[in-house]
Amino acid sequence: GLMILAQEVLRYFGLYATPSKIITYWLLRLLHITSVVKNVQGSLMLLNLKDRGIHTALFMCGIREVEATKHLQSIMQPEWTMVEIGANIGYYALMEAQVVKSVIAIEPDPDNYKGLMTNIALNGYRNIETHQLAIGDHKGIVGFEISKACNWNKIARPNVTGDIQVQMTMLDDFLR
Repeated sequence: GLMILAQEVLRYFGLYATPSKIITYWLLRLLHITSVVKNVQGSLMLLNLKDRGIHTALFMCGIREVEATKHLQSIMQPEWTMVEIGANIGYYALMEAQVVKSVIAIEPDPDNYKGLMTNIALNGYRNIETHQLAIGDHKGIVGFEISKACNWNKIARPNVTGDIQVQMTMLDDFLR
């Protein structure tokens, strides 16, 4: 499991990150520059270089989940409304907002939600509606686990307190 993950991460960076991007990343980190604004798939994004997940990947490569990104970009239609559950810092929501009529971005984590709001503001998008909320199988307050990679955060297993508590609802109830 862990070995396969490490191989895939190395393959990903080998395909999409150039040596100059990797050197630039480490120079910025050595200079204690922890955040940068970068154009990612046509939108400006504030990236936290201390994050071990999506922020660093977007800084290095400018793309995430390559096949999913390309597929989404090829099928979106201007009249659509997209519901982005687990919007994180807005990678997909920002991409969608460039094409579709409206985006409903749902993100439970307070830090990711703040990043989402910042990235929407950086671009001046007015067609993204945001909600700080988790979507799950019941309504109520649930535990939420925070990871060192912000895109790995998750709802805690039943009977696990989690690092923070978040409000959760069911998608059918939310969309009513």
